[in-house]
Formats: sequence, C-alpha cells, structure tokens
Amino acid sequence: MLKFRRVVCTLLVCSLVAVAYSKAGRVKVLTAAGQGLTLNPDVEGGVVMNFHDSVDPKSEVQLRVKGLEPNTTYGVQVDPGVTDADAFTTNARGNGHWHGFVAFDVTSLNPVVRIFVYDDNFDQITHVSFDELRAIGCLTEECSVGIPCVDDDDCDDQFLCTVDTCDGGACFHAPLDCGDGDDCFVATANCDTGQVELCVTEDEGV
Repeated sequence: MLKFRRVVCTLLVCSLVAVAYSKAGRVKVLTAAGQGLTLNPDVEGGVVMNFHDSVDPKSEVQLRVKGLEPNTTYGVQVDPGVTDADAFTTNARGNGHWHGFVAFDVTSLNPVVRIFVYDDNFDQITHVSFDELRAIGCLTEECSVGIPCVDDDDCDDQFLCTVDTCDGGACFHAPLDCGDGDDCFVATANCDTGQVELCVTEDEGV
C-alpha cells in the first residue's frame, strides 16, 4: 500500500510540474487564402502549439492539413516565429503534416500560420506574397478567415521584435533586422521601443 501511494504521489507531482511549465494554443481552422482560394478552396486543417518553459524554452508546433494539391511541396510560416520554405510534401490525396519549433512563447502572441508555395525568392523568404499563399489561420476565430488590413497600423502585433506591414490586404510580421548577426530580445519590463535598444547579443538578452 505504501509503495502504491508513493507512485500515485510521484505521478501527481509530475502532472503539476507539467501544468506549471507548459502553455497550449490551438489553431482550430485553416482556411484557403491567396491563390489557395482558387487552387485549394476546400483546404482544412489545424495547428497545435505547446510552449515548454524549461532549461531550453521553446514552442512546439504541429500542423495537419488536407485538401491541398497532391504531391506538392509546401512551406509553413508561424508569424512571428519561423518560416520553413520546404516544410512538407503532400501525398496523393493532398494531405500533409509538419512539426517544428519556435525559440520563444509563440502562444502568447496570437501568431498567424500560413501555408504557402515558395517562389525561390530568398531575399523575400519571410514575406509570403498573395501568389504564394495557399491557406491561413491563427489562434483567434477572426484571424482564421483572414482579417484584411489597410495600412501598417492595422497590423501592430504588440511584439517589439517584428516589423509590421500591410501588403495586398494581408499583415506580415518580419523579424527585426538587428544587423551584425545579433538577435532581437525584448526585456520583460522597462523596454525601450527604439530598434537599437532592442537588438542585443544573446548573452545580453533577457
């Protein structure tokens, strides 16, 4: 009996630790967007995001989708976060899946998820154009159907390490270019909004 109680208590502690150090978000709907409105109007799928606040904090992202063009290679963009231009190739039925990571808590930023076909323009790899875009979704129901924008102010994601722009009625959030290979880190308090102050080396970041 004592051994059984010890096992139960151990499992309970492990469960509490997992809850304390993980956050989850779910994109319930991926809908056709861009050229996908014509090429894959019946696309559907979802995305699960889990943030693991551990020694190596990161967000795990898993995407599943069906209704794309068969035997075609697609890219995935989690914006802000990561752009993978060669994320997955669909099977003969147009189904595919992708598993990736983002090096921060993307669940708290209402990220936009885009599925696209890369046009081989490396200089614009993080800018998914209308012609490349096939499907879109995000953590809010409104974003799942694609909220249009008129100017850059409509696209403010409240994340200081991105440059927010409106192009062709869609919002884009490119990573802030710090130069000199530095990464952008935002302090948890008293953070200057100037670009120079935001761009620091990893050792200096918060």
